[in-house]
Amino acid sequence: MIFREPPRRWYLILPSGVISYFGWLGVFLFFTGWIHFARCHAAQSSERVLNGSEQADVGLNENSERASAGSQVEFDAARAPRAVGEMPAEPVAIVLGYHQFDRRGNKYSTSSSVFSQHLDLIAKRGWEVISLERLVNFLEGGPDIPMKSVVLTVDDGYRSVYQSAWPILRRRELPWTFFIYTDFISVGGGACTWAQLSEIAKSGAEIQSHSKSHAFLNRRGERNDGEYAAFLETELLESKRIIERQIGRPVWAHAYPYGAWNRVVRDAAIGYGFRALLTVDPQPVTRQTSPYSIGRVIISTDNESQLDEFLAERTLGVHAIEPVPGQKLTTPLTLIRLRLLEPEKLVDLRIRVGRQQNLPLRLNPVTGDIVAMMPFEEPAGTFRVVVTARDLTTGGDVETSWRFQILERSVTPTETLQTPLEPAREGSEGDSTIVPIIEYLPGE
Repeated sequence: MIFREPPRRWYLILPSGVISYFGWLGVFLFFTGWIHFARCHAAQSSERVLNGSEQADVGLNENSERASAGSQVEFDAARAPRAVGEMPAEPVAIVLGYHQFDRRGNKYSTSSSVFSQHLDLIAKRGWEVISLERLVNFLEGGPDIPMKSVVLTVDDGYRSVYQSAWPILRRRELPWTFFIYTDFISVGGGACTWAQLSEIAKSGAEIQSHSKSHAFLNRRGERNDGEYAAFLETELLESKRIIERQIGRPVWAHAYPYGAWNRVVRDAAIGYGFRALLTVDPQPVTRQTSPYSIGRVIISTDNESQLDEFLAERTLGVHAIEPVPGQKLTTPLTLIRLRLLEPEKLVDLRIRVGRQQNLPLRLNPVTGDIVAMMPFEEPAGTFRVVVTARDLTTGGDVETSWRFQILERSVTPTETLQTPLEPAREGSEGDSTIVPIIEYLPGE
């Protein structure tokens, strides 16, 4: 057996050497110098950390910067507004979806009195009802909408809409959109007739497509590619043509039955000339929203009493979302980024994506920029980002969400949505304000 001398430790040898040569006075001088060195080193490290936080206004460090190198949306922290007061407010819209009216025992039936209360509440909260077409024009780069906008939609084609909801909307002179599936019209006593729909359209309402038979458009079943394409043509294009022939007006919007869709359905609808596609994802609509992925809040007996709370919480919008709603990614997602409109009002921020709950995130409380790190890579699929927080002004929880896709590496996206940041705003020269970054870690 070979015995090796243990390695000599410099931090043990040096003090013993000092004692040997200089005695206890040397020990005192040695440790005094060591403490002074440690303090100087700590001060320099602290200065580097603070300076680094100023350079990373959105909470990015060198590792996260490298991790986001494959991201498809540019995010320039240097161009971010320096203060909340300098940040331009962004219009936000909420799309509400109703079905039947004054039919007891149906979860998706709303009474006339509750519907009137909803409209009163929308006005009381300072929201303005606009048409769907005005919202879509805004999403396509047109004029701004009111800062807090609401779009009213009704699905299916029930006669109770003609009997109960339409008189209320007509009396208030409010725009709205009626999504109908054509196989249901003029069939039985529960459906509107084409004559009634024409009367509604002449009053200014928009009559748009909800498919032909209200089928699950995303279910291919045993159909081959050709049969599935023919099925979608019937449900999308044929319903469009029937409505245009009966009503005499262009049909350019489609609401997915059950909110069910996939990439093939969406691309087919776009190919048939639809400018807007609506889902049932309860997310607010901003300038970054794709007109092909407009979320709606579907009203039912489960949530009809919560509209007040929902309108209150949705006054808080977001800027510069990455990934943007509906975006297709072909590279691994490593970061979630967004900018809060009013960060000073929010605490207890949480972000979750797919299976990943409570992502570690960093918040710049001045700019409102948030960066959340993805601990592990998600496989290909469609995912929903959910951001929650507590509003200090109301004490209640607030939430916003959107969906995006991660494609297989071999798939080339047919459409990539990119949203640049606001133009840079000039600040005062020599601004050296140090902004502390707030970190939220799992378990906090």
